Amino acid sequence: MGISLKRFNGWEPQTLTEYEYDDQGRIRHTVTTIEPEWDETERSWILAHHLYQGDICSGCGGLWSETTDQANEDAYLTDAIRCHSCTARSIAHETATNVHHPSAVFRIVRRVDGD
Repeated sequence: MGISLKRFNGWEPQTLTEYEYDDQGRIRHTVTTIEPEWDETERSWILAHHLYQGDICSGCGGLWSETTDQANEDAYLTDAIRCHSCTARSIAHETATNVHHPSAVFRIVRRVDGD
């Protein structure tokens, strides 16, 4: 959005203006310092967000690091990887019968944890 998380949460920068006067009491020089919006914490948040976004499957929105895992089914695939969440959705769509307007049906996929 172009703003930091702290700004999104209502933070406003503090501004400090210092005045320098001459011998007759007139303002000779002013310096205004504004608290930075993008400090180290805010930069860390946005970098973490970009890393997270890079791990999202464009097919199902799941995390690649999880949806392609299946305990690393046979270690790894060489040419392609399969998003198992997208596979489940595709199977459900293909096997549906007597569904009116199938393109309007949204399949919800849940991860099933086994022991």
